[in-house]
Amino acid sequence: MRVRESGMMAPETWENLFDTQKIFATLKLNHRVENVVELGCGYGTFTIPAAQIISGKITALDSNPQMIQLTAKRAKLQKCDNVTTIQKDFITTGSGEKNRSMDYVMIFNVLDSVNQNNLLIEAKRVLKKWGRVALLQWQCDPDTPGGPDLTIRPAPEQCIEWARQVGLKLLERQDFQPYHYGLLFEKGDTFDKGVTH
Repeated sequence: MRVRESGMMAPETWENLFDTQKIFATLKLNHRVENVVELGCGYGTFTIPAAQIISGKITALDSNPQMIQLTAKRAKLQKCDNVTTIQKDFITTGSGEKNRSMDYVMIFNVLDSVNQNNLLIEAKRVLKKWGRVALLQWQCDPDTPGGPDLTIRPAPEQCIEWARQVGLKLLERQDFQPYHYGLLFEKGDTFDKGVTH
């Protein structure tokens, strides 16, 4: 796996950048959603709020064992027994989830020009018909307080095109000022292309 600099900061600083309720409301994560997989859970910033919203289970993946331990600890403290944490190189080997088994895929602050093809193909593979993929990304702005190198940060238009190429349809685009933007895609009734893991 190619390691990249994610630009994550101390947990308390990182968490203050996000209004998770607004993000999830905009990106249509609600109590009707059952099965969710999160590709890159980090500190669990979005894992725990998502677990408290959905009616089913969320599987949180990360390649970093410290992030997995922290997210698992937070889930236990918040009594979120619908969270499963797995350390896995999901970029290289996939999520390990079954074909067409997920209602919703979260890809938050991990999509870049290094790994976009693998991640989007994998997201589409695991989605049920009409399932949704939510992306949250750093703005392509040098004034952001963190984030990956500007040379690998994709613009919203790039993400939309990458998603279109694998058969995902844009449903929602939103700026989450001051530092992020969000995109919501639907799988729809399209032919399943790509690899299986």
